[in-house]
Amino acid sequence: MYGLREFLSKDVPFNINGQLVVHDNHYTPGYWTALVAHCRLKNIESDGIHIVSEKNQGYASAIGIEKALNGLDSYCYERKNSGVNYSELVHLNSADDTNKATGTINSCIRQLFDTPDLSSFSTDLCEVVGELHDNVWSHGMSTGFSMAQKWNPPTSSGYCFEFALADCGLGFLKELNRVGLNCLNDEDSIKWCIEKGNSSKTLKV
Repeated sequence: MYGLREFLSKDVPFNINGQLVVHDNHYTPGYWTALVAHCRLKNIESDGIHIVSEKNQGYASAIGIEKALNGLDSYCYERKNSGVNYSELVHLNSADDTNKATGTINSCIRQLFDTPDLSSFSTDLCEVVGELHDNVWSHGMSTGFSMAQKWNPPTSSGYCFEFALADCGLGFLKELNRVGLNCLNDEDSIKWCIEKGNSSKTLKV
């Protein structure tokens, strides 16, 4: 339903004109960040993407897909709800852009979870978003993208808020092996990375 499997399986759809196809489906932030990270890796600009439905075309423009891939933004409306219900796609290519992405997404979190009983959760979540952005900026080799969206799952009467990051860096296992920590598999490398105080930046290459 959400399209992410296309990138995980590497079965990315192309049409006869060589354009990457975005079908007429509902796609969440996980898909859009994976899409632009994949396109950036393969040097595909926005005109190399064929978005089938007008609805998805409008949404892609609103979240800034052209700006993320080409550096240009043809969206002609004010993004009034950016920082409220969503955060547009941001290429985490500099400290300033990374901080901007963190600030916009955390603005959404603070407004969506603004009751006193959720204040501690909101603070912790904002901290996690900042740390994840910093990690991708530090290790993602400028291949990272980020966005967020409040949306209504079709099987639920409520809404969810999804924050997504995607990058084409080395990955946990290759990064740790690169700096001399010989992990056997992805699971071991992830366990090491999530231990408080562990960082590949403290290891010598």
